[in-house]
Amino acid sequence: MMQEIAYAVHAFKEDGTYIACVPELDVSSCGSTNDETRKNIRDAVRSFLEASADKASLDGILEEAGYRRRAGHWEAPEFVALDRETASVRRCLRFVPSTPQLLRQFLRRMAFGSIGSGETIFFRLTLVSRARS
Repeated sequence: MMQEIAYAVHAFKEDGTYIACVPELDVSSCGSTNDETRKNIRDAVRSFLEASADKASLDGILEEAGYRRRAGHWEAPEFVALDRETASVRRCLRFVPSTPQLLRQFLRRMAFGSIGSGETIFFRLTLVSRARS
């Protein structure tokens, strides 16, 4: 018996590759064009659902993904929002001074605010000891 199962596809482009994912089923695919990616995600979802049905685990997978059986068919979970959020991340400077003079210059600039003025900066200072020949 054939079942119709609806799903949402999220598609984006990353470094020249198109990527599509179906969050509620945890299925992803990719391609070199948007059309190829859409075809690939349909094939990937169909294969996933068929394999799950063959193993008699489709009902459990769909229920775990938020689907509900109503009037003999599966109803997809309702997405209430798709938001793009922004997170603030502390900047971390990595500085490896090659001479004591560069270390003093860096610390002086940090102290007088010409590096990271008005913000909290975390930095890792790595001192490298070099043997003199």
